[in-house]
Amino acid sequence: MIEGPFLRRDKRSLFLCLFLEERCRKGEKMSSEHLKNHLKKYCLGRKNAVKSPELEQAMGISGNELRRQVNRLRRKKVPICSGPEGYFYARNAGEIYATIHSLEIMAQGLEHAVEGLEAALESFGEHPGGDAP
Repeated sequence: MIEGPFLRRDKRSLFLCLFLEERCRKGEKMSSEHLKNHLKKYCLGRKNAVKSPELEQAMGISGNELRRQVNRLRRKKVPICSGPEGYFYARNAGEIYATIHSLEIMAQGLEHAVEGLEAALESFGEHPGGDAP
């Protein structure tokens, strides 16, 4: 059973009820365009954000596939934003700036992780690039 901000008295998700008319057929791959249209229609602005598990269940895709689709859309200049409250289609520039800032912090964290792993190679007698000393 889905829990969260879309829960109705009859324990069915309002989000799922709204989405049933657009849901992909079983086995059909969801396109990035399908996700974009859904977010723009039902998740416009931060106040209408949807958590990943709810979106995954409604669209019938995995978390990894959802993240791939969001990444594809962002690269195509579609303003898909995210935050602790979930994914949403940007309503204004401020929401985009907040997501950009969050992504920049994530990118810095990944860069530091790469640097740490490269330094760890020294304990194996190797240097970054795979060359032995």
